[in-house]
Amino acid sequence: MDQKRNSIESDDIDYSHLECQRIKKIPVPGQKKYFCSYNEENFSCGCEPKHVSLQYEPSLNILFIGKLGDKEVNQIIFLMIQTFLAEDNLQFQFYASEDIINALKKIIKNNKVQQCIKEKQTANVQLDKLIIFDQQKHEQLISLLVTIGGDGTILYGLRFFQNRIPPPLMGFEKGTLGFMAMNEIDNLTEDINYVTQSLHNGKLLQAENKMRLHGVVKSKNNGETQKCSHFHEYHALNEIVLERGGYSSVLKIDIFVNGIFLTTFWGDGLIISTPTGSTAYNLSAGGPIMQNEVRGIVITPICPFSLSFRPLVLPECSKLSLILSSDARGHGQVNCDGQSVYQFQACDELLIQNSLFSVNQIRSNENFFEDWASKLKRLLNWNNTNFNKEKPSKMHQSQNQIKNQ
Repeated sequence: MDQKRNSIESDDIDYSHLECQRIKKIPVPGQKKYFCSYNEENFSCGCEPKHVSLQYEPSLNILFIGKLGDKEVNQIIFLMIQTFLAEDNLQFQFYASEDIINALKKIIKNNKVQQCIKEKQTANVQLDKLIIFDQQKHEQLISLLVTIGGDGTILYGLRFFQNRIPPPLMGFEKGTLGFMAMNEIDNLTEDINYVTQSLHNGKLLQAENKMRLHGVVKSKNNGETQKCSHFHEYHALNEIVLERGGYSSVLKIDIFVNGIFLTTFWGDGLIISTPTGSTAYNLSAGGPIMQNEVRGIVITPICPFSLSFRPLVLPECSKLSLILSSDARGHGQVNCDGQSVYQFQACDELLIQNSLFSVNQIRSNENFFEDWASKLKRLLNWNNTNFNKEKPSKMHQSQNQIKNQ
């Protein structure tokens, strides 16, 4: 400890490893330590957009994922296809589920829409370019992922890209409550034109990079690890949850971080979350909200047996190992983004670390933080003075009328 203190107090401090280069060293009177001060005029917080390219040779392959049960989605996808096809200098292939493809074909064959298509001379081309998506055949071919819905729709779309870096994402908001879909239906023409014009002009696209978690479930039999073919793995954008599921007994989980034993947890489960997932299940369980640029991994307990176990934020380079103790009273299950569930038994091990297959979300607006803060305030009803002044329900009104009689 003394050696570490001496190295910190040394006059020759190397600041080269710091990401922000606009830092000046200010001496504190009477001490050898320095603290960092930012030059406000030239300071950049690091929330700058990443720039990505799309694979569009010989064609731009677009996968549409729509919110289930929403009849308007098919009409919106059709409008999107028309907007993409307005760019004559690019070739397109459109992929979607069988239900959406069949619905689109019905829309195209509709008399009114067919007349509109004939004027643009794109009817036959569209029918030929509508392809039913098959994950095994088409996963590596997709150039752009477009979702219409909420957070669940985005998570559902990303489940098809577990063996590669997902294609850049455009998430159009049409859900009940969601933080991830940043594109608006009313602006779909402008957002799509931003993509097509950038490709036509050979420019890169602005994107916000979101980390994913790579989880591996190692099943064990009599203390011996099974063959690798029996392992389960998943790349999660929101969270990986180890929970008791339908079992009545609490879980007993040994937690290791970077090979170091941290503690033994008793409770209903643990939520391992990304910054993106911090506003999902993690938030409901009392975990912290993390802005996307704060790269880290959050461990949040679910109904802990001991109230001393609090949410914990670890660096993104951390490697977690969760083991269900051999004397645990029941089994558990691993839930990844609410999409895939794996059974978890005594002595099984769950390994979690930062995934190499991160997500790039295309954004035409450069101010990511402003968009994030605005959506956070709106969805959480911050600064809303009328939040607690809701109108009385009809039942409450009828009860008051009876009392007055």
